[in-house]
Amino acid sequence: MKTLIFLFASLISFNASSAPVEVMFGQFSHPDLGGSGGCNSTRCTASVTKPITYEDYNDTGGPLPDTEDYFWSGNDRVTRYMSMNNTSYVHEDVSGVVTWESGGLYSGGQISVFGNVIDLSVASSGSFYLSLFANTIHTSYIEIMANSVDAFARWTFTYDVPPPPIETPIPASLFLFAPALLVLIGVRRRFLQSSLAR
Repeated sequence: MKTLIFLFASLISFNASSAPVEVMFGQFSHPDLGGSGGCNSTRCTASVTKPITYEDYNDTGGPLPDTEDYFWSGNDRVTRYMSMNNTSYVHEDVSGVVTWESGGLYSGGQISVFGNVIDLSVASSGSFYLSLFANTIHTSYIEIMANSVDAFARWTFTYDVPPPPIETPIPASLFLFAPALLVLIGVRRRFLQSSLAR
């Protein structure tokens, strides 16, 4: 009977593991100004595209001058200012590469990625390596002035995902070891008692 119990117990093993880790979560705002973005399991991204256009705004028929606030595309008036911002919550230490690019801008602009400010009049595109610590909150933004209806600016933070938790098998023999250890302690105790009684 003991042999059957031992064979059955040695065939059983248990796995100890936990759920996958959520690395980052971002809240994004200003979709009315062309902004969009979000985070998934491997990256966070944000962008502004397509400036606000008022179609057939010019009813005079003649050309009108551009200003600091808007420009004309045919009879359509296009607003120059485009922006978005986000707040990211970092749950685990994470490292990765930030890339950015922009185009069709009137006077440069700025992208701030987790506190790293990029002047788009100096570098319209590029990349850098970034590390963020767990349990921190970061604010990022994009602010540009468009010079065409195709104006855009975007950044992406592609990060290394922490390895998933290792499933550690707990062999059934571990559960047999505890009773065996108790038996050995009991035998030793009896041996000591019998040697003291002599």
